[in-house]
Amino acid sequence: NTDKCLVWHSVLHARRNFLNRTRLVTGWLVLTFEGELHRVVYELHEQIKKSILEGGKILLGGKKIEGKGFFYQPTIVECQSENNIVLREETFGPIAAIVKAENEEHALQIANNSDFGLGGSVWGLNAEKAEKLALRIEAGSVFVNEFVKTDPRMPAGGIKNSGYGRE
Repeated sequence: NTDKCLVWHSVLHARRNFLNRTRLVTGWLVLTFEGELHRVVYELHEQIKKSILEGGKILLGGKKIEGKGFFYQPTIVECQSENNIVLREETFGPIAAIVKAENEEHALQIANNSDFGLGGSVWGLNAEKAEKLALRIEAGSVFVNEFVKTDPRMPAGGIKNSGYGRE
């Protein structure tokens, strides 16, 4: 799950084109907590509706997938303000929030402008520069040129309202 993306305009269009080509594959997952999943999908959709009211523009998705099970379309929201709800809150769903940053310092300010800090990633051609930026992001773990992931052999956890300590 990628909650917040600070990207160049051309990267945004490439990501949208990729997600447009993806298809939901069902049948391999048995859903045993339907009530809980229903609540999660409902909360995701409420966050999207609030995001739109706060000026967010849906570039892709933004709807529940009808049918058996509880699924939500991969969604890209372009935020006009760095205070949009999908930038400030954890979404725990297939939602990528995009916001334009003036420079690296502004991008860092936006990335840290949240009461949450579970994980993040920095992507760039200059790995040394990306690593220096990653060290300044307020999150439990930050990866460079990789998606956030956990390994049961290593401690993992967040900071701020994303939790205390490690599991």
